Formats: sequence, C-alpha cells, structure tokens
Amino acid sequence: MKTIYLLLLVATSAVAQSENLSGTWKLSLIDSPDQAQPQTDDSTWSRVTLPHRTPRPERMYWLRRTVAAPASADPLLVTVGLVSESYEI
Repeated sequence: MKTIYLLLLVATSAVAQSENLSGTWKLSLIDSPDQAQPQTDDSTWSRVTLPHRTPRPERMYWLRRTVAAPASADPLLVTVGLVSESYEI
C-alpha cells in the first residue's frame, strides 16, 4: 500500500507546482476549531520551526503560517515533513 501511495505522490508532484512550507510557524496548544478562524489573535502563540523531528508531548495542536500562493493555474502540492507524519490542512 505504501508503494502505491509513494508512486501516486511522485506522479502528482511531477505535474503540480510545489510550495515547501518548512520554516517558522505559529503554534497553539489550545485544541479548539476556533483556532482555525482567520480573526483569531495569534500574536501570543509560540513559534516552532518545521520540520521538527523531536516529538512533542501534546497529541493535538494548531499550527498557523501565512504563505503567498504562487501565480500558477497548476495544482499545489503541500509538503511538510515526512510521509510517515500526518497533517490536516
């Protein structure tokens, strides 16, 4: 199954323009969907640099970063970390 997934990932990345999201992100440990709202004040959130290989003790947290979308009609490919890590975007 992983092999099929990797092949699909490679095929998708060949046609999509990628935007690497590694770098500094804002981090909140408050587990609430309100954290995803654009009007949420994130000025006091901690900062973390991704990819971050040291596991965090928390199982859920919110990450936020503003990225300008590239001027392209091609689909975007989001890459943060490893295939074995899980992100909801």
